[in-house]
Amino acid sequence: MHKIRCKVKHRFLIFILLYISLVSFEVNAQITVRNTDLPSIGQNYTIITYAVPPNIKIKPGDFFTKNIDFSLFKRVKSDTIRYLSAPKTRYGKQFPTSTIAAISTAQQITYYKTDSNSVMETGIIGDFMNIGKPVLISFEKPIRKYKLPLKYKDYLRDTSENKLVTPYFIIPGIDSIRADVTIIKETVIDSFGTVITPYKVFETLREKETVLIIVAGYKFSMFGWTPAPEYS
Repeated sequence: MHKIRCKVKHRFLIFILLYISLVSFEVNAQITVRNTDLPSIGQNYTIITYAVPPNIKIKPGDFFTKNIDFSLFKRVKSDTIRYLSAPKTRYGKQFPTSTIAAISTAQQITYYKTDSNSVMETGIIGDFMNIGKPVLISFEKPIRKYKLPLKYKDYLRDTSENKLVTPYFIIPGIDSIRADVTIIKETVIDSFGTVITPYKVFETLREKETVLIIVAGYKFSMFGWTPAPEYS
């Protein structure tokens, strides 16, 4: 009888442990990111890139299951992104529907329109044609970056096709250059968990974003518009 009683207790204990694990998983899976959790006007965010030493073996999933000591890594670089009111920026008038601008550098700016349900990317500024000068693209069709609130297993894919023409006098005989720009963004929230940093512990959703920018360049001269692979 004693042995039978012990088996019953062990089975009951195993059932309790499995039940607790299942409940814990379901609670973590309900982590959500809402509009109020996103960067707002006046905030600065620092993005730090670390290099993992060869003697430390680490996988992406380890950030959710292990206590990672970032002091052991080598800081490669850091970038600061400033979030400003879009209408108050230098190019704000070119993006009239935008509410916030994410400024990495004077030549790298992303404009957004945000509300309680979504984050829409309305335009970008950057040297996409490799001409040494920033090119402004105001999206004819804004790209939906996030559908809010964000949660585990969310998936979003959106495409925007745009054309821009700009004067170009660097090369004699070329009056203007044109770019047909297609931007495809794919975002998936593929994991969740607790990230431990030297400063704070965060309940976290992991976002994987793939961005494809296709640029077809053309130049205008006495022969009309002709393909320009050097700007593509």
